[in-house]
Amino acid sequence: MDVRDCSGWVESLHRHTITFTGKVTIDGVRVNRLECAELARAARAFDVLDDFSGSTTLLVHGDLVGQIVADKKLAYSNKLVAVQQTRIHRGPHVHVVDSNGFADLLDGIPTRCRRLRTSGTSVSIRREQGEGVLGGPVKVRKSGTHGTAVLTIDLAGLDAATAAHEATVAALVEHLKQQGVTACGPARRAPKFDIGWSSGTSVFVGEVKSLTSTNQDQQIRLGLGQLLDYTYQMDAAHTDRRRNKVKPVLILEQVPAHPRWFDLTRSVGVLLTYGPSFPDI
Repeated sequence: MDVRDCSGWVESLHRHTITFTGKVTIDGVRVNRLECAELARAARAFDVLDDFSGSTTLLVHGDLVGQIVADKKLAYSNKLVAVQQTRIHRGPHVHVVDSNGFADLLDGIPTRCRRLRTSGTSVSIRREQGEGVLGGPVKVRKSGTHGTAVLTIDLAGLDAATAAHEATVAALVEHLKQQGVTACGPARRAPKFDIGWSSGTSVFVGEVKSLTSTNQDQQIRLGLGQLLDYTYQMDAAHTDRRRNKVKPVLILEQVPAHPRWFDLTRSVGVLLTYGPSFPDI
């Protein structure tokens, strides 16, 4: 794969030939090289190599994001430098993921193919907007259908709400795409918001709510509560919201009937937008 063909994301470990470098930690726990190899093979990796070679398709870099590789005599730095050289010379593309990305892939979650930065004789992994917040690209789900008389639940109503929800998500994904922005889901350990994206120096996390003539207040209150909980969780987990400049967004299917919601959301630091035009986004 040429570097120009990389989408920026690694979908899975399946069929990859993997080389590890540095210390790998998963959720704060050090995992030795043998255990990493066993985990990778269990996730259907094609092979695991001790050394970087022309067969390597994915390098797991176990050092902290942004740590500079200064000693080119160390094996792990040689591996990262070798990957950078293949990219500079437009050779076969080798994906690079960090420890968190490796953990994502083990759980079947797409992760970033990390960009590299060269400074003099050192190489480091670029820090990306949304670290620890944004996961892989959003995949719009298809809503199902149910019979009209199943238990006592209005499943037809639930389906209609789900269809409206997914239609709003799909419309926002396309809206962002037109601006050259990729819509993402949550990172593995981030709160489970509906959709997120980065733009400039800001990272946005959004909750989508469908609306009917009778449930608007309930849905908007629910969405606001979820967003406030998400931001609290990110603060409690020490996610770097200041550097990421995380902004919560309430995304409604349509403009709300009562104008008070605009002032209310603004007062608690939440951006309110709505389909199909998604103003302010």
